[in-house]
Amino acid sequence: MKKRLLLLTRSFPFARGEEFLETEITYLVQRFDVTIIPCSANIDPNCQRSLPNNVTVNIEVMKELPTGSKNNFSWLIKHPQKIYELCKLYFSNCNIEVFDFRKLIALFVFIVKSVQISTILSRKYPRNSFSIAYSYWLTPSSLAVCLLRKQGRVRVAVARTHGFDLYHERSPLGILPGQKYTVSALDRIFCISEHGRNYLRNLYPSCQYKFDLCRLGVFMAPCRNQLSTSNCLHIVTCSYPSPVKRIDLLVRALKHTNFPIMWTHLGGMPESKISELVSLLPQNVKWKITGHLSNREILRFYQKNIVDLFVNVSLSEGLPVSIMEALSYGIPVAATDTGGVSELILSGKNGFLWPVDIDPDCIARTLKEFYLAPKSMKYDMRNYAWQTWHETVNADIQYSDFTQRLLEIVAG
Repeated sequence: MKKRLLLLTRSFPFARGEEFLETEITYLVQRFDVTIIPCSANIDPNCQRSLPNNVTVNIEVMKELPTGSKNNFSWLIKHPQKIYELCKLYFSNCNIEVFDFRKLIALFVFIVKSVQISTILSRKYPRNSFSIAYSYWLTPSSLAVCLLRKQGRVRVAVARTHGFDLYHERSPLGILPGQKYTVSALDRIFCISEHGRNYLRNLYPSCQYKFDLCRLGVFMAPCRNQLSTSNCLHIVTCSYPSPVKRIDLLVRALKHTNFPIMWTHLGGMPESKISELVSLLPQNVKWKITGHLSNREILRFYQKNIVDLFVNVSLSEGLPVSIMEALSYGIPVAATDTGGVSELILSGKNGFLWPVDIDPDCIARTLKEFYLAPKSMKYDMRNYAWQTWHETVNADIQYSDFTQRLLEIVAG
């Protein structure tokens, strides 16, 4: 008989985002009976992505989770038994270093949402309902699974951590309130990069035994992307429209080029931003911005179009799935050395690793160097790119190992 697993997500299997879970869930259901709990409010439950047959989706949290400070206050008034629990958690998280009004408010919001999620679920599920509760993010849902374990509704509480939910410096406040207590309360935290695991080890040395490296992964591509015979360099970027992705930095770099380039951006941008960027592009650069694409559409693009180089100039990353997908098709990658990117890219072997503070002129010089490189070098880079995918982020290896680790934690 399979163990029961409770999976808390942000919005999956609804709305956009968390595409990597589409792959991971196919491995989880092989060893567990999975119940998914999306923990965001105001999601349209009619837009559900396809799931394996033996997955249950519970939208009670989505439906009942209050939104806005007024509704949160009303919720607290209706649940007076939670006031003591909130205060206890609140003050256990406080210390003189974060005694700042905005940080205390953020901490309070973190804890309130955690308690709300656990309260809603505790009404739905009796004691010993699940062997393991797994929060996909180190957000309030990860503290919620700890509270469910404390109530006896689950035996084990674990979480993954990625980027925005991991690195304090990525928060506008410069700190992620609630992380310290949550890390101490969880049974295990799975980091998607070695960089992330080392980051947590340095922050919380007394919890080192809790931090495991379990990278995300992508499936084997159905074909290899072919080596170009064109005299035009085709570069591709793929991201959501976020300032941290710094697409404008790449555009400023393209302004310094003087050879034929085709730039394709897989993703959307506001019309005003597109106009601003395009006005900077020189005549030798052709461009295309596709608008939002599903993950399947992105992969189909790599199957049908020759891509010379995938480019990522982000200011901050965890371990980008977009880079993994490019590598799986044998496409070399040029990227900034942030987060766990250096665990995937080795300069001169499968692409180029740039410092985060690289300037546009240096990017332009790298692009020209690659454009002028002999075909034999490009061919070797493409082979090494595919080999990197196979050895580092092969979904079959990564998710099979991750699922086995979950089973071992439950058994232990």
